[in-house]
Amino acid sequence: MPDSSGTLSADEKQTIQKWLTSRMKDTRCPVCGSTSWTIGDQTVIATPVGAGGSVNLGGKIVPLVQLVSNECGYVRHFMAIPMGIKF
Repeated sequence: MPDSSGTLSADEKQTIQKWLTSRMKDTRCPVCGSTSWTIGDQTVIATPVGAGGSVNLGGKIVPLVQLVSNECGYVRHFMAIPMGIKF
């Protein structure tokens, strides 16, 4: 479980890396074509957007893992729970 600031541990990053390696067929960045990625240190907690573009601050949250292209900074998001990261 990430700490109170959402920072992932080394073990969690290893779990994420194994999950990605077993599932990602194409590791090229869609922007720059690089295959060099870094797992973000923090999880992202996304709040759902309500009707009319308003943010639902009291709503459900979705924990996400960031995968960042080392070449251009493009960010991919993956749901953390199916990867084995618990909250």
